[in-house]
Amino acid sequence: MNGESIEGMTVNERLWHFELFEEFGVAARNRDETKLIEILKAAKFSELQSSETARVLLSDPRKYGY
Repeated sequence: MNGESIEGMTVNERLWHFELFEEFGVAARNRDETKLIEILKAAKFSELQSSETARVLLSDPRKYGY
């Protein structure tokens, strides 16, 4: 990281920052909850944040473009 704080970044901003955006998109299109959580944790979200984010996304993937 180049010294900028990830605090306050959106999910998409963090995914882009950690170069995980494409991988996240593939996991979302495949409805792979385990992989989504793994990617979100790699983007420095907590276990709870990662699980909740994946659950919300998978509850209505079309709403989020998947």
